Amino acid sequence: MTNHCKLNRSNQAVKCGFAVITVLIATGLLVIFEAQLMSKDRAQKLFNRGLCAYQHGNYAEAECAWRQCVIGWHPGSKSGSVCALAADYLGNTLKESGRYSDAASCYELALRMSKDTFGMGCLETAEAMEHLGSLYQAEGRYSDAGSRYLQAIEVRKRFTASPLDNDTSMEHLASLYRVLGRYKEVEPFYRHALESRRSVLGTDAPETATAMDHLGSLLHLQERYQEAEPLYEQALRIRLKTIGPNDSRTILLMSNLASLYQHTRRYREAELLYKRALANSEKVLGNDHPVTATVVNNLATLDEDVGSYEQAECLYNRAIEIREKALGLQHPDTAISLNNLAHLYVAEKFYSKAEPLYKQALSIIESELGHKHPSWLLVSNNLALLHKHQGESQTTQ
Repeated sequence: MTNHCKLNRSNQAVKCGFAVITVLIATGLLVIFEAQLMSKDRAQKLFNRGLCAYQHGNYAEAECAWRQCVIGWHPGSKSGSVCALAADYLGNTLKESGRYSDAASCYELALRMSKDTFGMGCLETAEAMEHLGSLYQAEGRYSDAGSRYLQAIEVRKRFTASPLDNDTSMEHLASLYRVLGRYKEVEPFYRHALESRRSVLGTDAPETATAMDHLGSLLHLQERYQEAEPLYEQALRIRLKTIGPNDSRTILLMSNLASLYQHTRRYREAELLYKRALANSEKVLGNDHPVTATVVNNLATLDEDVGSYEQAECLYNRAIEIREKALGLQHPDTAISLNNLAHLYVAEKFYSKAEPLYKQALSIIESELGHKHPSWLLVSNNLALLHKHQGESQTTQ
């Protein structure tokens, strides 16, 4: 589910090492330059140093070590496998902190390193494709994301016999289809993925919890709340036990479950869980992280539902500000928050404030997702109802 949207219910390969340096300079990632080829032992030490720092919460130290490892890579070097892993971990860290542009450069470099080191037919290359696709998806580059996912699926089909490995790429593609509103194509896969993970990994594995969350989110989107709730709740118990509360996926899962409580009018339970998720997100990810924006947006919808309009307006504006800065003006998540603020203004009969927001949201969604997407239909319906309200208001006057 992730994003709660308000609905009116009135009716190239690298040729030389210098190319790597150019990429890193362009993205602000250059720390030092090691002119000589980095030995594999040196690269491994840097990678391990970064991993140890990360596990102890020293994220800046981890980034510094992984950057040094990445910069020491040259095509054909023996340290390629370790450097590719460092680039991937660095990309993950940058993505987690909302620095998507820098993360994309790291993932693209990790993919080049994997191809140079392993070739196209290996699991590492498929994983690099998936991570890059996931980043593209977060940025709203859905066509690019789909292309990477399909490439990864083909690699995994040809070079792995593990059903779970094959399911990994399919799961990424299914997540994209869900964003695009292709729900009927997604549900059979999500159910298959959940049963496979229960059978192979066990019910209490974090990977199984992820599959539960995915299926629950899909059912939630379709308003199948009684089916979604036990999946969310079991997934959250598993993640809290195995991963802990200070993980971005756990935070989003809390927000998803809170949204379900909200939709079933259990407002107090929803408020407590939203505020717990928001406190964890602000503490771990920061005030300006996209995940924080998602929780803020969803909490605002709750405030609107219970009539706390002033608080809801402040939170919607905060969510819009974070999303415009972190994701861009044309990202669908930005459009969702614009729609939600417009919906609030309609509730307050501030029609002249609502109309330009609806139109801006509709333009973004049509450009990025198309006019057949459920979000486009939702905002279009909201705009039509606004026009109806405006007409009724003019008639009364």
